[in-house]
Amino acid sequence: PQVQHRGLKATTPHAHAKAGSVDLIASPLAQMSASPAAIRRAPPLLGEHLDEVLAELGYSAERIAELKDAKIV
Repeated sequence: PQVQHRGLKATTPHAHAKAGSVDLIASPLAQMSASPAAIRRAPPLLGEHLDEVLAELGYSAERIAELKDAKIV
């Protein structure tokens, strides 16, 4: 109720949502008149950026595949 009252409820399209969109809590900065913030994309799915993050941490593609095969990640 407080989120709706303060106008902080935001809806954004999401390809994997049953309704086609998801409701989020917007930043209070979205209400700034001179430079309002906006939600430009939906939040990532669980594990969506896993390969990129592990690669940035120094894991090789082969090691990432091993971790996935072993259901560690």
